[in-house]
Amino acid sequence: MPTPDSPATPPTPPARDARRAEPSRRHRSGTDGPWALSLTVSEGFLNQLAATGIGDGVEVPVFRETFPMPMLGEIELAMGMTIVGVSFEMLEGHPGRLKASIRAAGSIEILGDSAMPSMPGRAIVRGEVLVAPVIELREDGTFRAVLDLPGSELVGMVFEGFEGADTDVDTAAAVGQMLFATIGGELFEGLAHHMGMLGLDLDAETSAAFGLAGVEASPADVRVLDGQMVIGLPSIAGLEGHASPADCGVSGLGLGVADGALAEVLTVVGGLMLGVELPFDVEFVSDRRGIGGRVRNRRLVGSSLVPDLRSGLRYTLAPRLVGDHVEISVREAWVELPFVPPLVNQFNRVLGGAAGLAPLRIRLPARHQLPARPGTDETVELLVSRIEGVDGGVNATVDATF
Repeated sequence: MPTPDSPATPPTPPARDARRAEPSRRHRSGTDGPWALSLTVSEGFLNQLAATGIGDGVEVPVFRETFPMPMLGEIELAMGMTIVGVSFEMLEGHPGRLKASIRAAGSIEILGDSAMPSMPGRAIVRGEVLVAPVIELREDGTFRAVLDLPGSELVGMVFEGFEGADTDVDTAAAVGQMLFATIGGELFEGLAHHMGMLGLDLDAETSAAFGLAGVEASPADVRVLDGQMVIGLPSIAGLEGHASPADCGVSGLGLGVADGALAEVLTVVGGLMLGVELPFDVEFVSDRRGIGGRVRNRRLVGSSLVPDLRSGLRYTLAPRLVGDHVEISVREAWVELPFVPPLVNQFNRVLGGAAGLAPLRIRLPARHQLPARPGTDETVELLVSRIEGVDGGVNATVDATF
């Protein structure tokens, strides 16, 4: 992670009251914000996560369907399928949707009297579908991130054969091809209906962190590009900065955090640690030169007609990776006075450079382990490998090991 040799000069933060008074810009799917948080997911990471989540297979409850068959009339089938593999392809040509390949193996039982021969073994089929991610923070505070299988579009279904068939291979293949050419679409619809929404649903208490970070209750902006998917969580009105898409590497994640989201979280966490609400405003202002900000007492009068006479403690920070930790040190800290000649504040800043000599550092874990599949010991290890200031926020690249 590059760290400039010379002190960064963060832009002067705009007045907090003015920022809060700004109208919220609205978001359209596929646009760049404004976002409080952004997550860039690589195709490699999603496929590794899917493979770990599937494990030895995900069994779908047996379901029954009646299908019309040429020359045979209607036949009733009972199907018990097991999902044995899922892989995803991210292509810019499918806006807002992922191309998924779902492979399933299962038994097909013919119910009632039928001239159709029984199946010689478990059928192996593969469905190619376009599926949309549904990601949103709801008004009731809950959070959902799922794949909408019932609403997906079937591109094609391929019959791969029967597992362990001991009858004539050509006859079995011909029967299977005819069966799935006729009922493939209906079979997938039934399978998707029984699988429902696949993904993650969080309750309001667990999702409270999104509200603390200034995320607006609304659907996320989802952009599917070649090899990666960008998810932007829209910000509340007037939140400072913008979470831009971060580099995710070949098989990792990219995390973007808006300046205002950092400030909101720090204010809340600081208040919880002290047991009282912080009596001052915390501001972050980031750009490609570095990360900085200002701490000031809160205004007693919010009217724009009253001059803002508050002094502030300005600072610049130097983040770097040290082993398994992110170390954030204070590079400069100086008092900024209102309505004084610029030379005075420049002199204060020169003196404030001495703060970089003091051991004022915060160490945060850069490595985390999260469950990769509920109900098992399978985990994914996430390691922050890069942190950098960007215009309006901070970006991080996270490597994943399964």
